[in-house]
Amino acid sequence: MKENKPIEFQSRGEKINTLHSYYLKMREKNTPDIDELFENDIVDKKIFDKENELVQEYKKSWEKENTPELIELKKKIDIFEGIVADQIDGGNWLGDSVEAIATHELDDVLRGVDTVLEVSLEDIDSFKEYLGLGFDLVVHKDEKRLEKKLQRFISEDIKKGKLGNLKYYKGTEISGSLDVFRLVVGTNGQTMEELIDLRLKKDWDALATHPFQVSVLLQINLQIQAALNYANKIGNENYLNRLVNVAQRMNVLVESKKDVVNMHADEVFMSKDYKNMKTFLSERLGVDI
Repeated sequence: MKENKPIEFQSRGEKINTLHSYYLKMREKNTPDIDELFENDIVDKKIFDKENELVQEYKKSWEKENTPELIELKKKIDIFEGIVADQIDGGNWLGDSVEAIATHELDDVLRGVDTVLEVSLEDIDSFKEYLGLGFDLVVHKDEKRLEKKLQRFISEDIKKGKLGNLKYYKGTEISGSLDVFRLVVGTNGQTMEELIDLRLKKDWDALATHPFQVSVLLQINLQIQAALNYANKIGNENYLNRLVNVAQRMNVLVESKKDVVNMHADEVFMSKDYKNMKTFLSERLGVDI
């Protein structure tokens, strides 16, 4: 059997493959044990089998229909998602009270959420609970792909005054079904490549201080504020109260990161992603943000 070369002697392509395998294994390790959910009657096996068949067929079709370049890009996006989750957990990107939990593949593909944020905020309450945020990282060449993702959550969640639902979640205290406020965090290929390069170099300090963490925080806050304004506009008190609860927790996180936020906020506010997202949300929801 051919042994893998030590990573320091690998080409860039080989290093990408090694890193991709690492993050796939980490994601598999951090996702729920479906058999355990079956045994505890948390998940309906018939529904799971049907959805799993659908997703596996989709993946096979995608690989057949797409070019080697797009398959390679997907590999980098997988790595990028892993890096962001790592930095939320170990790099303190969203504060030391937040943990990023990977979703099951079926919730990722079918429900558009690849990461859930779990938070413990003792200045609001004394127990660990779920922040109620699930987001999808979108790497794009133009704003149309980001807008398509945003429109899905606007149509399915915000305008209906409801949260998205994950079926196969496994956190520290909750298994199975979980309601989340679904969000999109967008960036371009350049940011993705920067973070991958830093990870390949194992430049942990540069990763921990990278300004993309502020973009994540401020894009999340922007979408929460847009949904709050819309709920207030249509008078949906139940939805509004749930969003206020989420917004309070996010404000604590932003305050805990105020030094780095102040350092990079202007850069984020002037970025194409942030400005396009703000305009799109305002126009589609008919609210000022």
